[in-house]
Amino acid sequence: MDKKYFCKECNHCVSKEEYYHQGKVCKKCRNEKKNEKISNLAGVDFAEYLLHKSCIRVLERVRSNKKEAYKGVKCDWDKPLKMKEDLMTNDVFWGRWIEQSRIYEKSGRLLNVRPTIDRIESNVENGGHYSWGNLQVLSYSENTYKAQAVKCKVVFIRGIEVVCITEYESIINVMKELGISGYNVISLLKDSGKIQKLNDNYSVLIQTLDGTLKKHDSPLYNGVITKQKIIVDYETGKEYIVGSNQYSFQSYGIWFGEDQVWA
Repeated sequence: MDKKYFCKECNHCVSKEEYYHQGKVCKKCRNEKKNEKISNLAGVDFAEYLLHKSCIRVLERVRSNKKEAYKGVKCDWDKPLKMKEDLMTNDVFWGRWIEQSRIYEKSGRLLNVRPTIDRIESNVENGGHYSWGNLQVLSYSENTYKAQAVKCKVVFIRGIEVVCITEYESIINVMKELGISGYNVISLLKDSGKIQKLNDNYSVLIQTLDGTLKKHDSPLYNGVITKQKIIVDYETGKEYIVGSNQYSFQSYGIWFGEDQVWA
């Protein structure tokens, strides 16, 4: 029989997996107590807690390989606690953080006004890292709008056919017209040269109007060009293929110019 552990908070016996040994309580009671403590935080203490959590998320993003949008992004800090402490010594940043935290608190903790750590310059090639001098405080909604506000050209593809090319400002409306829903456009990579799948029917290619194709260490696609030699019978209108050749090549990305496509 599996050993049971007694929780001093709720007076119940739980399994080893449900028990927090350090505090001698079950994990459910521990989480409830932790959430209660957070809900009771206010003012500067609450602002400090939010900043610490945001610093943790920053380091998780730069260390993870799951989100390509953060690949190559570096952070001046390797410990969230140290990052938090340093940012609190920056009077401008910390003052703005406290101000936005109070707005968040007064709103009833609505997500759209939660303070976030934003990189002023987000392009890695231009120094868009989490570093001194490149950080500012934005509300969640401001941060989201900033990501959306970059002017882009969006190419919608169905199968292998380009069905629509539009500007980024109207991308949501185009998705509605095409029957595409439930997709976070902000998370899509820009200037990657990659065709990104939206659903079973549609894919997109997104590039900023003034951007350049990002360099990749290895080819993204294999391309094939077919050339045919055709003879046309002008009396009957029939066409006869008398020769055909195929040429293959490797592509490091796809880029739409003003009047041509590069690959």
